[in-house]
Amino acid sequence: VAGSNDLSHVASVGWGDAPLPLPGPRAHSYVDFVMSAREPVRVSDLRQEQRFRVPDVLLDRGVRSSIGCALRGPRGPWGLLSAHSLDMREFVDDECAFVNELANTLSLAIAVKEAQQLHRDTISIASHELRTPLTSVIGLGQHLGRRLSRAGAEEAIVEMATSLTSEAFRLNAIIERWMGFAELHSGSA
Repeated sequence: VAGSNDLSHVASVGWGDAPLPLPGPRAHSYVDFVMSAREPVRVSDLRQEQRFRVPDVLLDRGVRSSIGCALRGPRGPWGLLSAHSLDMREFVDDECAFVNELANTLSLAIAVKEAQQLHRDTISIASHELRTPLTSVIGLGQHLGRRLSRAGAEEAIVEMATSLTSEAFRLNAIIERWMGFAELHSGSA
C-alpha cells in the first residue's frame, strides 16, 4: 500500500521486513498510471509493459505480473494498493473485483478515521472558542459583584452581577456536558 503523501516507500507483505523503495508519482510511472485509472490495472508481463515505466524495484525482485488499484478519497486518489506475482499470469475478473473492494474498504476506513479526527478537532476548537469568552464573563462578573458590594451599591444591582456570574457558570456546565457527550460520541474520551 502506498500513499501519495510519501511514496518513497511502501508497506509490503512477503518481501521481508524492510519497506520497498518506490519512486513518487511521475508522468508515465506505475504509480501515476494506477492512480489515474478508474478500475484495477492488470499487467500479465511487466517486462513487456508499454503503458508506463515499471519500477525497477519490481523488476529487480523478479515480479512478472501485477494488479494495482487506486485508493480514493473525497478529494481524489491518494494512494494505491497492488499485488504482484513472480510467475507470469493473467489476473482474473474475480481477483480484480477483490482488489478493488479491498481498496474501497481501505479508502473508506481511512476516510472514517479522518472524519473522526476532524470531529475531535472541531470539538476541541469549539470548546476553546466557547470557554475563552465565558471565562472572561465569569471573572468580570465576579469582579463587578465584589466592587459593587464594596461600593455600597443597591442590593438589586449587586444581585444582577451575582446572577450574571451564576448564569455564566451554568452555561459553562452545559458546555462541559455537551463537550463530554461529543467526545464520547467521537471516541476521543
